[in-house]
Amino acid sequence: MDGYRPTTYGDAFADVYDEWYADVSSPSETASFLRERVGGDGLVVELGSGTGRLAAPIRDAGLPVVGIDASIEMLRHSVTLDPTVPVVAADMAEPPIRAGAAAAVLIAFNTLFNLPSRALQRTAIRRAAEMLRPGGILVIEAFVPGDGASERSDHVDVVRLDADMAVLRISRTDPEAGTVSGHHVELRDGEPVRLRPWHLHFTDPAGIDRLAESAGLTLVERHGGWVNEPFGSSSAIHVSVFSTREPRR
Repeated sequence: MDGYRPTTYGDAFADVYDEWYADVSSPSETASFLRERVGGDGLVVELGSGTGRLAAPIRDAGLPVVGIDASIEMLRHSVTLDPTVPVVAADMAEPPIRAGAAAAVLIAFNTLFNLPSRALQRTAIRRAAEMLRPGGILVIEAFVPGDGASERSDHVDVVRLDADMAVLRISRTDPEAGTVSGHHVELRDGEPVRLRPWHLHFTDPAGIDRLAESAGLTLVERHGGWVNEPFGSSSAIHVSVFSTREPRR
């Protein structure tokens, strides 16, 4: 998508993100998942932390956490939500966290796919691996591309329809490039049309495994959700845990 920058998504969705995406990446389940694996010892770094809807519950679960996001607008909402959660304005592909500082790095809800090229995704995972202390974990949540991702297509969907507002989602899937791009088009009576652009460079779980392996990480767990649901061929999402240690037996 021409003109799409690291801050584009966050700046476009910051004011509605918590309302529109309240049902994804359950904050309590995400925090519990990390707590079970990290205990109370060690820093959690969330890349693409956005409005802080996950970072604050992670901190409340007893884990020190810092959020990294390129969008100042997103971080404004994070500070409003909980000013005690530290945040840093930075590109998630180059987070300014020293090597070996983190017990866990979290990349939730398709955030990895917001990086618009495979090279940037590889860089982000390599930097995440560098931030981890020995035995630390990288946790990635992402959707599993379905059959529709294998065909070039354009779609217009109704996302929301209220008496005073309609939201349409216009999208284009390009399977050869591995991208899906679009706009949420917000229409309100008597107000200018609001465009909220987004762009995802997606891959399947095996593709994420290859990116992790290139950074020296090994898949140690994969689930179909945040409460350890089994991952299988019908799973819509995956929560994958990578580490420098050997897989669980």
